[in-house]
Amino acid sequence: MKFMFTIYHDENVLDAMPEKEMQALVDSAIEYAEEIRRSGHYIGSDALQRAGTARTIRVRAGKVST
Repeated sequence: MKFMFTIYHDENVLDAMPEKEMQALVDSAIEYAEEIRRSGHYIGSDALQRAGTARTIRVRAGKVST
């Protein structure tokens, strides 16, 4: 069985985070990724861009809008 999960952090919180705390967050994510790789459960991952670059696509009554 395969699962997909998303980790989301509020960008405003990240932007205000002290560098040392941010580095600890990054280090813990890397450590966890290595742990699941070693266990054989890791398939793949990739970071998304910041929310400001996102686009939402909606279809309403057959009409597409972004």
